[in-house]
Amino acid sequence: GVMVRESGTSAVVVDGATVTLEKCSLCNNAVDGVAVKVSSAGKGGEAVLKECKVENNKRFGVSVMGRGTKLKFEKGLCSNNGGGEANSPMQNGIAVASGGFAELKGVTVSDNKGDGILVAVGSVVWARGVTVKGNGKWGVKVEEGEAGKIPAGELRHSGSSFNGNVEGPVTGPHIAEGGLLPSLLLASALLAGCYVVYRTVQKK
Repeated sequence: GVMVRESGTSAVVVDGATVTLEKCSLCNNAVDGVAVKVSSAGKGGEAVLKECKVENNKRFGVSVMGRGTKLKFEKGLCSNNGGGEANSPMQNGIAVASGGFAELKGVTVSDNKGDGILVAVGSVVWARGVTVKGNGKWGVKVEEGEAGKIPAGELRHSGSSFNGNVEGPVTGPHIAEGGLLPSLLLASALLAGCYVVYRTVQKK
């Protein structure tokens, strides 16, 4: 795996390219652990992180900024980021903005100075089996849009927990997918339908 520590900028900048990092350590850098951006030619970068640790970076742990930018982060840790300028809004564990997209699976996002995950207007995050805890603001902040003008951020999550964050678990529009309750409701509906059919047959 790759280790980048104490860089004067971001540890890894993905500028319109596709980069895969496995078992990497991106720590104590002056800006972001990973910055995914749009190139000057207008192509969004794509970063794939597997079993990586992104810790103690001064701004964001991971930033995904711009239309066409993508992040896929599996089985890793994004922790203690955002220790740079006091009162800066740019202190989140993972920040997805300006039309970016992130898919998170089995990741722990913890103890970041700002929100654990920021989903800005027009951006999308899918979170599956993710643990978001101990962050200094919201676990996940999903920005509201403006009807007919600016689309809201979108968070879809399943099998995830958002406990123990200072301002609360999740704020803004989000969709919980799967889980036990929907399965129980579906089973109840099917049983009710079978009972109605059975009673109808009996009456005949």
